[in-house]
Amino acid sequence: MLEDLTKFWSKWMSGKRSQQLMNVVVEAMTEARQKVRASDSPFKSLARKCIDKAEDAYQEAIYHLKDGEPQLCFQYCKQGLKFLSMAMLHLSDSNGRITEPLLDDESTEQTVIKLSEAITRFKASVEYTNAEVSSEQKERLAEVVRLYFDAINHVANGESASAELAAHAGLLYMYLLGRELEDKLQSCIVEPETFQRWRGSAVARIVSLIDQYAETQKFLAEASVIAHGRIKLYIDAARRTLDQCIVSYQDSDSDDVSRMAKAGSMELRMAARLIEYARYPNSGPEPEDESGILEELEDPTQDFKRRVARLQRLLRDKDEEVGVVRRLSVVSTYVSRARNLLASGDYSEAERYARSAHLDIDFARQLLTDHHATYSDII
Repeated sequence: MLEDLTKFWSKWMSGKRSQQLMNVVVEAMTEARQKVRASDSPFKSLARKCIDKAEDAYQEAIYHLKDGEPQLCFQYCKQGLKFLSMAMLHLSDSNGRITEPLLDDESTEQTVIKLSEAITRFKASVEYTNAEVSSEQKERLAEVVRLYFDAINHVANGESASAELAAHAGLLYMYLLGRELEDKLQSCIVEPETFQRWRGSAVARIVSLIDQYAETQKFLAEASVIAHGRIKLYIDAARRTLDQCIVSYQDSDSDDVSRMAKAGSMELRMAARLIEYARYPNSGPEPEDESGILEELEDPTQDFKRRVARLQRLLRDKDEEVGVVRRLSVVSTYVSRARNLLASGDYSEAERYARSAHLDIDFARQLLTDHHATYSDII
């Protein structure tokens, strides 16, 4: 399958005109759609979304070609082929991925593929075990999916560093979800070895905090019901700190990651001491809050702010709504151009712009009604 993609890239590199490059994208999209229909890959839905994004890039290329901007047309064709390459990788079997010489195991593209595999593995495990997933965990999974599409967008734009950050953040969230639910899922979502090459880094500190958090949660079941309330305050605080660590990592703020990781570790140590005291109440005096954490934990505004921040991130990249707005925003422009061309007697160009407007309206309608759209004609 990836040999086919290499063929498309070869054609694209040898193209002499923008229209020829666009024909290569159309050919690649057709091939990808056929493979999706015939595939039984568990990553089929992710591959389909990559193809949708390739179609989106192709339509942008059409606009820029008509506007006399061949360089931008060229860039969008390249972006479309990048999305199609991700789709092909999703549809290839696991053996093909391991032996494929085009992908280094430590490449950005391979990291993005690992994230998509973790998402699919998590969903399959939840369905197989019928595990109960909390609303907060569902929100976090939605955030991971957003990070995944951020990563492939960055890959398509040649922004490897940004793609790595998004993919790593997604893998950290999936590792956290897997550790939280490992007893229910009965499988490992992200292997700890995935993070081995980042020893001593901000990623390693976050992974260590996740492991400490998961182990402390397990011990909570051994504490008395009376002690649960206070202990859970510290565990929940550590959970929020973990979220902040990952956000700071995405912002490339390693100093803040280090600071927050230390704070989270302190919160979990306090929780562990309270659990130990709940198990053996006569072993000594009750542990005391050493740094005023309790007052901070009991502030309900902190949880509210965290939820608002997460909601803002989720709303920032709503692909379908953004696609609808973008499509409709250009309709009036193309209608105006068509009218001017018609008035000047250029009927052929007027017809082309009028057809563009109709295609955009139809595309927006499909996005709103079906949450999926394809262009019914090629200009």
